[in-house]
Amino acid sequence: MRHLHAPITAVFFLVILTCSITFRVFGASEAEASAIMDGTEETIIQCYSAIAKADNVGANISTLLMTLQQAGELLSQASLSFNTGDFDSALDLASQSQELLKGFISDAEGLTDVTIQENYSGVVTTILTSTFGAIVVVVGSVILWFRTKKKIEEDGST
Repeated sequence: MRHLHAPITAVFFLVILTCSITFRVFGASEAEASAIMDGTEETIIQCYSAIAKADNVGANISTLLMTLQQAGELLSQASLSFNTGDFDSALDLASQSQELLKGFISDAEGLTDVTIQENYSGVVTTILTSTFGAIVVVVGSVILWFRTKKKIEEDGST
């Protein structure tokens, strides 16, 4: 009888384990869906902040905006699913949105840094070009003034 007890216990634990895995795979709870959606919303806010900084320095943010828009649309669909009680779809859509935003903030920050560097290089080039141009004008004017003065003196002495 003792030998039967061990296999029955093992089968019982397997059934319990299988049921818990099945419920976990096939049924998202309201709390899980809500937590993922809240996290995704916070991520979208952080991404918006990063893209605003990139825009403020003059970066071309069109690609980033399209990605952010797609993520926002997925979160909106997740919210609609959540409100109708379809927590599985809400969880899936919010997860898709989060996946879409992986690396977004670092991409936006990288774009910001590159744009700042390009702007700095452009300013330095403008300053150097303007300085060189001013020097050429001053030196050219001095040379022209000396030649004109010399010519006037030569014409006056003859």
